[in-house]
Amino acid sequence: MNVREITVKYLKEHGFDGLYNHDGGCGCILADLAPCCECHVLDCRPGYRVDTPDDPEGFDYHIVESLEGWRAQKERGRAEQEDPAPRSLRSPWTANG
Repeated sequence: MNVREITVKYLKEHGFDGLYNHDGGCGCILADLAPCCECHVLDCRPGYRVDTPDDPEGFDYHIVESLEGWRAQKERGRAEQEDPAPRSLRSPWTANG
């Protein structure tokens, strides 16, 4: 068994969809693990796939650390679209800050 096989086995057993690297800004799914071999694979973390059909950069999906965190971030993005006040005018202590 090689490192790739061990990694895929672990990710599947624990319900993950792939890997992401927050510092490297990349993510990959199990079927295509580390396709570019450019990211620092040893720094990657397990994550979950979320489809992003409206992604401004054209990505079909992202691998995220937490589905709950992704949903919350998406909701914050919607709130910011509804509240056009510049971020600098918002209090860091409010729900929309």
